[in-house]
Amino acid sequence: MLTAVASSSPLQENREIDVAGRDPEALSRGESALSMLAAQFERLHVVVYRYLMHRFFDAELAEELTARTFYHAARFVHRLPMDDEQLRFWLLRTATNVANTHLRRTRVRQFVLRQLGWQRSIATKTESAPETEDDQRLVIIRGAVQALRPKYQAVVVLRYYVHMSFAEIAGVLHCRENAVRTRLSRAIKEMQQRLNALGSSDQGES
Repeated sequence: MLTAVASSSPLQENREIDVAGRDPEALSRGESALSMLAAQFERLHVVVYRYLMHRFFDAELAEELTARTFYHAARFVHRLPMDDEQLRFWLLRTATNVANTHLRRTRVRQFVLRQLGWQRSIATKTESAPETEDDQRLVIIRGAVQALRPKYQAVVVLRYYVHMSFAEIAGVLHCRENAVRTRLSRAIKEMQQRLNALGSSDQGES
């Protein structure tokens, strides 16, 4: 699948422009990296898609942002690490940047629409009304995750949905383990406050 994408005209042109002027050794390394990425595409696609799915809980958006992540990988193939674990970290780091960029653009658009008095539902996929208490709890937790600031959201998803260690998360986000622990602690605190506020609101209405 990736091989077909990488050989298409626009992407091939971008890659050729990016490596223009590089020495033969760099070009050869880029070809090797692309081959490695293609060979592991199915496994890595699942990892990136799962991460983005739990950032947005929107299958279509997760698929779109996953494709964008792999587009970046193919375009800047000479930057890809040749180590399997580091390649996974590189893709998750790129997916984090793609997700955060999307969030910033979406929030700016929401702000502008509010200012203009044109606010309407934006890009979040509506789901059927939950039928069970577990469904309701899941929707509430999803809302709490999505309400987090991007840097906190990323840590929560990498820790609890992608099941990465603190050291691995630090590798993905290019920060220290202590910073990861601090962000996670603050994220959990914010989520608890939000969930407690929702619980108080529900009790007040009953």
